[in-house]
Amino acid sequence: MLRSRANGLCLGQGAPTLVFGSPGFLLDFAADCRLPARSWQLTATATPNVFSIQNLLSGFVLDVQMAATRDGTPVITYSATGFDNQRFEVRARDTFASELRPQHHVQSCLSATADSAQITTCEPTDSSQAWLLQRSDCL
Repeated sequence: MLRSRANGLCLGQGAPTLVFGSPGFLLDFAADCRLPARSWQLTATATPNVFSIQNLLSGFVLDVQMAATRDGTPVITYSATGFDNQRFEVRARDTFASELRPQHHVQSCLSATADSAQITTCEPTDSSQAWLLQRSDCL
């Protein structure tokens, strides 16, 4: 699971949406991290510490919407394309937390918002960019 250090909640798949007429899902947070929509699988790529992050409920992967690079761009789940906006470097921030950097724009980090996630310029002291990657079978 992906738990935000800033709000303590687990990121998961939310309401359906359309991107270029194709289905995707918005992201949202929940306190119950055991829900199927909160389960993620990290799949290694050829680059060390870079992963595709797949939602186990839908099979869709984390995706920076339309591969945009501006701060505030939403992160959603979308069918796998193999493009760099669906690949994230997991970089340690401290002993427990990591940041997730989309490979199409490595200056950005996945940031928790009040009810979803977006990309913003990486800032080491920004707790909204700190994620706890935890095994859901250990809850």
